[in-house]
Amino acid sequence: MKFSLVMATLGRSEETKIFLDSLSIQDYKNFELIIVDQNEEDILKEIVDEYRDKFYIKHIRIKEKGLSLARNVGIKYVTGDIIAFPDDDCAYSEGILSFINKFFMKNTHMNFLTFKLRDRDTGEDSNLKWYNHDVEITYKNIFRTVISPSIFIKFKDIKDIFFDENLGVGRRFGSGEESDMALEILHRGYRGMYSTKFIIYHPNKKEPMDKIYSYGLGYGATIKKQVKLRNGKNFVVNYLIKDSILKPLAGIFINFLRFNYYEVNSYKKRMVSRIKGYLEYEIN
Repeated sequence: MKFSLVMATLGRSEETKIFLDSLSIQDYKNFELIIVDQNEEDILKEIVDEYRDKFYIKHIRIKEKGLSLARNVGIKYVTGDIIAFPDDDCAYSEGILSFINKFFMKNTHMNFLTFKLRDRDTGEDSNLKWYNHDVEITYKNIFRTVISPSIFIKFKDIKDIFFDENLGVGRRFGSGEESDMALEILHRGYRGMYSTKFIIYHPNKKEPMDKIYSYGLGYGATIKKQVKLRNGKNFVVNYLIKDSILKPLAGIFINFLRFNYYEVNSYKKRMVSRIKGYLEYEIN
């Protein structure tokens, strides 16, 4: 099977080179890289030219900004059987493409596969509350099993794969685009598995408050879409009330007692922004 790797990028060149290095050492070579470049200047030309003789690269430059928009542009150029959406600051572990190909050959009833993220420098998981065992992906565990750099989809129809361009980095509702996309394909009958057999390298960053707020807006918007468009009424209790109100209130209280005011403020931002995201996101 052929992989189509759609990578949107903005403002990163050295990080992009690290990802391309991780592709060059893969033992499975049947893949294409589709770079959707949103940089004003052509800062990636030399890097792309350096790797063209190692694997196929389609380098597309666009003026518009927005992660989901760029990914949707890249999807139009896909010629493979399995699609993935690596970040421009991630890296694949050696042998992962071969593992994924064998997984789909063996597990023909599965349509997508995800992995845990790990910070290469610190060795810490970038998803601290994710499972430490393999599990089938469902509506109940979607936020602990799916994140865009680690999702690989053996699609039934390429038209099934699309991102809400009002969600994600570059938009007011700054996250949730991959969760929304995964929820949509689950709704369409796709089945997915979260695997701990391999990992994707990705920096574990301490996010600034404005980004935490933007991410929270996207989280709330994603919950609203699930409730209103896919009859996911259980999301109100599990993800709006429990995860977005009760857990943040507990986090605020605990961290106030610990004098950890960064965490106090981050929990406040998450709670307020998730509620606002749910209330303010407009569904056409």
